[in-house]
Amino acid sequence: MYFKLTNNDQATLKKFQRNVYDRSSYIKVTTLILLDKSLDISKISDYLGIDDSTIYRYLYSYQTDGLSIYLQTDKAIRVAYLVFLLRKQKNILLKKMQSSIPKEV
Repeated sequence: MYFKLTNNDQATLKKFQRNVYDRSSYIKVTTLILLDKSLDISKISDYLGIDDSTIYRYLYSYQTDGLSIYLQTDKAIRVAYLVFLLRKQKNILLKKMQSSIPKEV
C-alpha cells in the first residue's frame, strides 16, 4: 500500500510525537509516521500492539478529514495542537508587529 505524508504534515506529526504523554495519542501519531515510512501494516500493528483494523481506521480518518481533524479527535492531542497553533499565531503576530515598527533614521 502506498501512503505519503506531506512535508508539513510529517513535521507536525513529529512535533506531536515528542510532546504527547499518553499512550493512545502517541500510537495515533506514530501510526501515520510509520505508514509514511512504508512499513507493513502487520508490522506496525505488532510494533505498537494494536489491531490492523485500528491502523486502517486511523488511515481512513486522516485521508478523509485531513490532519487538523485527525489530531482534534483525541483530547490529549487536541490540547497539544491548540498550543501549537497559539505559538504559530504568536510568531506571525510578532513578525507583523516588528515589520510595522518604523526603523530609526
